[in-house]
Amino acid sequence: MAAVLALVPALSRAAAPPGSVPRFDFPKSGLELTRHTESGKFFDVVGRRSAVFGYENRALEAWVYPLKLVDDFKLSFQLAGYPLEIEGAQIATGISVRPESTTFTYSHAGFTVRQTIFAPMDEPGLVMLLDVQSVLPLTVIGSFRPRLKLMWPAGLMTNNVGWDEKEQVYSLTEESKRFAAVIGTPGARDVSLMPYQEEPRDVPVRFVVDVGPDAARTHLHSPAPLLRMLNRTLGEDTTFADLPVRFQCCAASIERAAEHWFTDGPLVPAVLASSAVPGLLPPVTLDGEHFIDGGVVNSIPVGRAVEQGARTIYVLQVGRVDRPLRPPKRHLDVAQVTFEIARRHRFAREMADLPDGVTAHVLPTGGGSPRDDSPLAYRNLSAASTRIERAYRASAAYLDDL
Repeated sequence: MAAVLALVPALSRAAAPPGSVPRFDFPKSGLELTRHTESGKFFDVVGRRSAVFGYENRALEAWVYPLKLVDDFKLSFQLAGYPLEIEGAQIATGISVRPESTTFTYSHAGFTVRQTIFAPMDEPGLVMLLDVQSVLPLTVIGSFRPRLKLMWPAGLMTNNVGWDEKEQVYSLTEESKRFAAVIGTPGARDVSLMPYQEEPRDVPVRFVVDVGPDAARTHLHSPAPLLRMLNRTLGEDTTFADLPVRFQCCAASIERAAEHWFTDGPLVPAVLASSAVPGLLPPVTLDGEHFIDGGVVNSIPVGRAVEQGARTIYVLQVGRVDRPLRPPKRHLDVAQVTFEIARRHRFAREMADLPDGVTAHVLPTGGGSPRDDSPLAYRNLSAASTRIERAYRASAAYLDDL
């Protein structure tokens, strides 16, 4: 009996090395449950002849019946220039379950990796697909303990492990030669620690897959989920002229290094361009021009409102202009503090230059916590409703006092 476990990286089509799979989107069937990971919750991915079992935020085990192939399988990651290895269990943020597969999302400031585990219906094998999106060259590190043991009697088999550098696979065999398994991934390198006499025998097998700079991306997230939400909420064919209240939005043109105001035409592409936060989402291309989030050039456009004839202005700011800045302590803080200085400077100048007869009200956020200032806070959707309710109550009280 032979069994197969494959770990396959999925990269951009232009950068995919031999053996990897060009990135593709899964078809939507409607049968999908998605939530944040919960430490210690059991999960499984099951076919008729194979299965993966484990607990969220922990290692997993893989079976091809009646054999356990491996246990203690886990992923970790290392960014170029970063000395520390980042354990996948510590940054697992989401789980998505479909009838045929389960996907775990590992999120870091510098990369996002989606691990999709698939158990074929009637085949003696398992597939793990890694969708890698990184702003820097990334090394994916996998480790596992080979077992190749029957469910019962499990203790009567001794496995042997071999690595084939050319085929980039591990072969698992046992002394009776009745069973064998192959575990492999395209582009892998074996970095296992050999079990010398003075070291423990049961050390994990380790391999690495390098995602080179050509396969790295300029953004962490696909715009597809945001686009679907905008089409569903605003209407795919809605234009600016269809809105009951006049609306404009700003984006930054890369080619012109200038702000661009969308005032007519299709609504959804304009809002998507205005929301394309650099590093998180890709630029939006409209008529051959590339646009990113308008906050880069005009985050709180008080001056624009004055130009349009407004005499009473209400500023619903979603940033941190009401909280003092502090010197950066980490490299991630540098860009955030620099951006805050630029946006606050323009906002303060436009507020100071308000003409006579124009009143501006900056609505309060209701306070916050230091965790809200983290560049990763946007991923904590569980706290979003709390922030919204807090700002609503504070703004309502402010308006009642006018």
